[in-house]
Amino acid sequence: MKIRKFVLIPIFLLLLIVVAYMCCYPIRYESVEVSHILKENFGTDDTATAIIQLNNKDSYHYIESGDNIVIIKMQRGVFGRSKYNGLSYTDTNFVNGVIENNGNKYLLVGGKNPNNLIAKISFTLDNIPYEIDLANTGDSFFTYLQIDKKTVDDHIFLDNTILYNAFGEDITATLDTSSGGI
Repeated sequence: MKIRKFVLIPIFLLLLIVVAYMCCYPIRYESVEVSHILKENFGTDDTATAIIQLNNKDSYHYIESGDNIVIIKMQRGVFGRSKYNGLSYTDTNFVNGVIENNGNKYLLVGGKNPNNLIAKISFTLDNIPYEIDLANTGDSFFTYLQIDKKTVDDHIFLDNTILYNAFGEDITATLDTSSGGI
């Protein structure tokens, strides 16, 4: 009888761990869940046009839903299941924010790029200059750049940002650079 208890207790504990994991990370297919979240919050069936995945753990789904730019954040568990980690949206033309992941900092930048006008973005964070090349992004873009770990600034598109076309001309004044955060 004692041997049976020693066998049943570890099996029960293992089963409990599996159930707890599935409750913490309930999502098996991120793309399906993203569609459900958009339907629930915005009443649309839009799909993610771009996904950024950092360190095979955190993913950020970029969606243009009507006039809104939506970022849905997901977190992946050890066995490939995911959990919904929130969303942000804005009715502006750009979205950006500094994300910390595994001790590193990244700047995520996305936005509307009508007629593929924007070819490069130049900006500073904490007086450190950065550039992002946007080669053939189409009518929207979503990209990231690893930045200095000591960066305190948490977003761009202030007075320190310049947008360039494919010919290297400054087109910042010709575009609405309104921006929301991630």
